[in-house]
Amino acid sequence: MQVSYNWLQELIPFEWTPQELAERLTMAGLEVERVHRLGEKIPGLVTGLITFLEKHPEADDLLVAQMTVAKDAPPSVQVVTGAKNIKVGDRVPLALPGAELPGGNTIKEVKFRGVSSQGMMCSAEELGLEPSPADEGGIMILPPDTPLGKNIEEVLGWDDYVLEIELTPDRGDCLSMLGVAREVAALTGSRVRLPAVLEDDLKPRLGGEGIKVTITDFDLCPRYTLRLLTDIKIGPSPLWMQQRLRAMGMRPINNMVDVTNYVMLELGQPLHAFDRELVQDGEVIVRRARTGEKIVTLDDQERVLDEDMLLITDPQRGIGIAGVMGGADSEITAHTNSALLESACFNSTSIRKTVQTLGLRSEASNRFEKGVDPNGTLRAANRVAYLMEEMGAARAVPLVIDVYPRKIEPLSIILRPQRVNKILGTEIPAAEIKRILTSLEFTVTGDNPFTVSIPTFRPDITMEQDLIEEVARIYGYDRIRGTMVQGTFAPVKRFPEQQMEEKIKELLTGWGCTEIITYSFYSPRYFDYLRLPPDHPARRCIPLSNPLSEIQSVMRTTALPSMIEALAFNLKHKNSNLALFEVGRLYWGDFPLQGLPQEPRFLALGLAGKREEASWKQPARETDFFSLKGLVEELVRRLRIEGFSFVPSQHPSFHPGRQAALRVEEGEIGVLGELHPDVAEAWEVKERLYLAELNLEAWAQNFAGGILYRQLPRYPAVARDLAIIVDGGISAAEIEDTIKKAGGDLLVEVRLFDHYKGDQVPAGKKSLAYSLLYQAPDRTLTDEVVSDLHGEIIQALTKSVGAVLR
Repeated sequence: MQVSYNWLQELIPFEWTPQELAERLTMAGLEVERVHRLGEKIPGLVTGLITFLEKHPEADDLLVAQMTVAKDAPPSVQVVTGAKNIKVGDRVPLALPGAELPGGNTIKEVKFRGVSSQGMMCSAEELGLEPSPADEGGIMILPPDTPLGKNIEEVLGWDDYVLEIELTPDRGDCLSMLGVAREVAALTGSRVRLPAVLEDDLKPRLGGEGIKVTITDFDLCPRYTLRLLTDIKIGPSPLWMQQRLRAMGMRPINNMVDVTNYVMLELGQPLHAFDRELVQDGEVIVRRARTGEKIVTLDDQERVLDEDMLLITDPQRGIGIAGVMGGADSEITAHTNSALLESACFNSTSIRKTVQTLGLRSEASNRFEKGVDPNGTLRAANRVAYLMEEMGAARAVPLVIDVYPRKIEPLSIILRPQRVNKILGTEIPAAEIKRILTSLEFTVTGDNPFTVSIPTFRPDITMEQDLIEEVARIYGYDRIRGTMVQGTFAPVKRFPEQQMEEKIKELLTGWGCTEIITYSFYSPRYFDYLRLPPDHPARRCIPLSNPLSEIQSVMRTTALPSMIEALAFNLKHKNSNLALFEVGRLYWGDFPLQGLPQEPRFLALGLAGKREEASWKQPARETDFFSLKGLVEELVRRLRIEGFSFVPSQHPSFHPGRQAALRVEEGEIGVLGELHPDVAEAWEVKERLYLAELNLEAWAQNFAGGILYRQLPRYPAVARDLAIIVDGGISAAEIEDTIKKAGGDLLVEVRLFDHYKGDQVPAGKKSLAYSLLYQAPDRTLTDEVVSDLHGEIIQALTKSVGAVLR
């Protein structure tokens, strides 16, 4: 909302500077984002009168104008121009030699084909303004009553300041100068000077003068007011009105349109004028539109309506979309002689839905969406009638048609002064509370408690707490003394699941991984990219009812697409060495939902390229499946998840020979592997990607938490290496499990350090080399004891997996 400082001072007297006013309003809850002056004073830019006009003797497309800058003075300035919209008697902005225009152009006396030009007539664009329809493509024509010789700063109101207020949605009452003036009145204690209206003491009627109003849905239109204006003379509005419209960000059109816009800005009530002769039989009908019904609006666009929209019609056709925009078939033109002035109250929800469906927002719809005062329609119509008669632009027929079957009465709320002070932590006297509420134009009766009558222009006040907020903001938040919070607070303790996730993030970032956050929804096409069969559980996804696009239309049931997208995006932007992770939620549930979906937590890992540092005990090398497996293995070990193992997996999204499932006794808790080449191709990725999707819900059930302390060994350890040849189908995990069982308590560490397949190993076989560490907590182990135990391990391997020493 833009607020004119000069206009506001006419409605409410105050002595604050624009900056002080902005600070006071902000502290009262109306946040002022910006204060700026409309324009700077430009010496030499004045108003001039064209007294004589003739063609240039040497150029058919140029005119020579004789101009004066003083009333009844002879012409003193000669100007050569190419403008076609000027005539003798026009008053225009005149830039004299030496004037510097807003665009930086400095005016000099020049000759055009031998004729001297001692200045330049200016267009609206050259002054940094939006032109009115009459000025488009030519010189800016000023109203006939514009004083001559005045600096253009004064004429156009550039000496004004504009405050840009960011209003919250519930403060629709402040979408008007009067609404802001009420706020200033409450802060200063002054009284608002209400704008003059036409006082004709007419009793509202339901029809007359051949005019009739019919409302078919009072829920969508609780009140509809019409006034008839005749003897209309369409022309430019007065200069002072044009100044104020420009200050508020609107361009002048003509007196009829400008007056309705002016009153809307002044009182907050949108208005619209229909050409009386174009309304069939003088009957206005307010009804729901029919599905598929069409209307051409004032912007010459055909709009297709539905039954949720409110339409203004005559007996033959639509003449306006209620609260949004008028129809082209009934608009005011230069030939209009009489007009029906509409001032109505429409349902805010209905207007909001109409605006969203049609994609058509206007200043009027913005106010209707936030709610207008149903008891202000007649005053706004009378204000327009008053201004049109004052300008001599119309005659107001002594007739008011007002359909208002169920009058909306002010709401009454009980307010307890002691409750105010208890909530705010203040000691505001009851008399001061009453004064504050009265200054906001609330009616307060009773002593303790108060009965407060809320005016209908404040629909945001619905309960006692709202009134307490009003007292607080007008009293001044800066006057409320800050106090320390009293009470005993128990220390915040994280749940085991939270502790585990925090530990995971700490470990992974410490190992050089980067955390990412992705959207919780993606495209259903990704399931095909992942090669998931039609009956795969991940395809049972939850669709969004209003997706932004098809690629964000279903809730994710697997974290793989999000991680692949992140890896692919970075690879395309030349970030080749990647180690990413994400902790988030999946969304499982059959659609249509019978209840809330399951939202399990997950951990996704993604690797690509080379590892620059030796992390998780792996030397720096090209990333492969074992890099990912080592990362997961070390993570599980650090989290003290017992009883885990890696087993073969058949996930369709991974390479069939380079994937594994992570299991504990309860079942599978994750899957990892190299991305299938067909899946990588679907995402247009040529590099090898390694991903893991781990179920943190299952991890949490096996998470031990805390730090396990173990005393440093007092006795030395003995290391032995073991190299064996086994069948290629036997897993390293099975071999390691056999070694641990045979080694017993004295075997404290088993580490695979070499895996080989090649010419030196028989076909179908593989070579595995392990480092074994033996140690006892209470003695030094002898070579004899270690050798015997080492032999038992070899025997167990030979018996269980057919291992042969290499």
